[in-house]
Amino acid sequence: LWVRLVHAEAGTPRLAVVSLAGLLLGGTMALASAVMMAALGLLPTDAEGAVTVYTIAAVLLSAAGFGLAAHLLAANVLAARGDTFTRWLVVVGLVSASAFLVSAVLGAVSNDATSNTIGLIGFVLWLVWILGVSHRMWDGDARTGSRSDLVARRS
Repeated sequence: LWVRLVHAEAGTPRLAVVSLAGLLLGGTMALASAVMMAALGLLPTDAEGAVTVYTIAAVLLSAAGFGLAAHLLAANVLAARGDTFTRWLVVVGLVSASAFLVSAVLGAVSNDATSNTIGLIGFVLWLVWILGVSHRMWDGDARTGSRSDLVARRS
């Protein structure tokens, strides 16, 4: 994906860097949230501070939504400029990014189930996007040769 995004920017990655940074931020925050949730599961049921640990985990998960939204927005805006992805794939990515943003904002300001539902929708759409991008990359590599051939031709 990185090679295709950089190629779409004619070798000077700007949005590709934003996409990568967003993915790293989202992954780091989601991992930190999972660690906090796992630690919460190890605490006794009457432990002091359990609510604080849960709140921190929820905030970290909301922060992951901002990172994933940045990743998806940057990658799909870049893809919309050229023929990196098909149009339906760009739309799925942008809707997923929007859902992650809305979920992150709602998760930061409230604690109702709406945030979780919208986050789940964004996650499922992100999975569809990942499968579509993977298929597009696999199909493109099959038509053009191996990945190394693709990199060499586009350099």
